[in-house]
Amino acid sequence: MKTLSSLIRPLSQQDVAQVIAFLQNLIALGNPLLADDSIRFFESATTIASVGVFEQNDLIGILQQDSLGLINVVASSEFDYQAALSILLPLSKSAVTGLQGSADACLAVKRALFNNDDLILANQVFDVYELAIERIKVPARLQQGQVDRRLLSAGDNQWYLQWLNDYYKQIYRIKPDGHTQTLLEHRLSGDLAQARLHVLEVDDIPTSTCRIWAQSTDAIHFDTLWTPIDFRSREYGRSMLASLILDAWSHKISKAYVLASPSYPAAHHCYLSLGFKKIDTLRQVICKKGIQFKV
Repeated sequence: MKTLSSLIRPLSQQDVAQVIAFLQNLIALGNPLLADDSIRFFESATTIASVGVFEQNDLIGILQQDSLGLINVVASSEFDYQAALSILLPLSKSAVTGLQGSADACLAVKRALFNNDDLILANQVFDVYELAIERIKVPARLQQGQVDRRLLSAGDNQWYLQWLNDYYKQIYRIKPDGHTQTLLEHRLSGDLAQARLHVLEVDDIPTSTCRIWAQSTDAIHFDTLWTPIDFRSREYGRSMLASLILDAWSHKISKAYVLASPSYPAAHHCYLSLGFKKIDTLRQVICKKGIQFKV
């Protein structure tokens, strides 16, 4: 483990160009996490604090905590995770609700934060898939115009939260408790405000949903693609995702990324049928409750 504590510091507006170059390089290496080349990485209300790890003036890692308490971990090589946390947590002054990022780096941060797994509700590794959009295989149902897509609205909250609960039960093999439910409601509120959530309908009946996680000038990253079991094997999930991808292509975005859990084989089948290829792994850790660390 490298000791780089003297080179760990808060990120600021002056670091924008270096952060963008770092994130775009990781996208090229197959890690789309935090794929956003805009200034809002620093200005967004969803970002509480972020620190960068530098080696000989080169950025090699980022820890960022968002308004949900989630710590995002992005790294191109090992660094002193404990030292980075000791700078991030006093800046954010926020409880930690979970972690996500490159599988190995995220695991190292988890070990630096927690002595044991008593406070961990879920610890899940996802496969990361990539698609060169020009090679997409468009589902027949979408080609024939048999579906409609729209943005989710506040009027959809009740049924969508139920779908989100079902998603968590299958993907993370957990039943959301009161704390997790509050996080889901908070996330839904933010996603609606930022127009991230889309729903596919057939005869005005919701059949599939998908969330735009992040977007850059040439890449888009989707997550939480969910089709209830009663609507599966009808190309609804594929049509949902393909519709969003083709929209991105019309805006000159050339790459698409998605995550797939081992506990949701239908998603793997969906992605492969559209032309995606597995390129990486990513880890997500969910805490049983928000944990306030002494700093």
